[in-house]
Amino acid sequence: MIDKNTINKIAAFNSKLDIPQKIIRNLIIAVAICFLIDFLGLDSLRKSFFILTLIYWSFSVFHGLISIYKKVYQTTLGKGVLILGSTLCLNLALCLSGVVINDITSVSPTNFPHSLIFISAAMIPLIVPLGMILLFAVIFVSAPIWGWLFVYDDKLKKFLIPGYEPNQQRFLHKTTLIIQILSLITYCAFIFQFARITGDDYISYIISKSQGMIYTLEMFDKSPCINIKVGKVSFIGDANVLVATKDNDKYSFKVMQCEIK
Repeated sequence: MIDKNTINKIAAFNSKLDIPQKIIRNLIIAVAICFLIDFLGLDSLRKSFFILTLIYWSFSVFHGLISIYKKVYQTTLGKGVLILGSTLCLNLALCLSGVVINDITSVSPTNFPHSLIFISAAMIPLIVPLGMILLFAVIFVSAPIWGWLFVYDDKLKKFLIPGYEPNQQRFLHKTTLIIQILSLITYCAFIFQFARITGDDYISYIISKSQGMIYTLEMFDKSPCINIKVGKVSFIGDANVLVATKDNDKYSFKVMQCEIK
């Protein structure tokens, strides 16, 4: 039976934790249970509890990233960096979307503006792992430098950042920072590796759904072309049309010259 004094110490320890620290505490408990389930060979619970732990891990990481976002957004420079990053991600998503459309139709993606926007949204899951591995590389390479100077050396931070005051009120402040950094690095590596494993399947899925989207939203049943009897068309200029046919779940796209009635 647990000693009452031990229970009081645990309760006193928990009362000193703030919200991010309580999230980390719960995550550590969840990971420990995962290892225990794996050790006991409880296959029926392993996958389900691993998924729950992964969801909670994601919540823990993004809770910390949102806190950083709020602090960055409070400064003019931070707002500029966030706007620049958002613009780059948006343009990358549009570029990837254009590549998918061109691969399907062999014509300029600007002929399908609606599909270009919808498919670019589907590219976000491909951009997130790239951002994760970039963040991983930055943290991993620079960790030996700022990990000591900016976590433990408060005198240097006072010198470099006038007006800075160490956070002495927070319980286990530096230990919490180290755990959060290690958790973020591991999470970034895990997400990137998971994306590598499932990336090809996801791209195949996007291409399949994009074909249906282009066929349904961007092409028309009627046209003045007397030489096109079967399929839907999209006018692409210079008296040319893109003709699409559907056979069950398979789509075929071909550029043809339109002969007007």
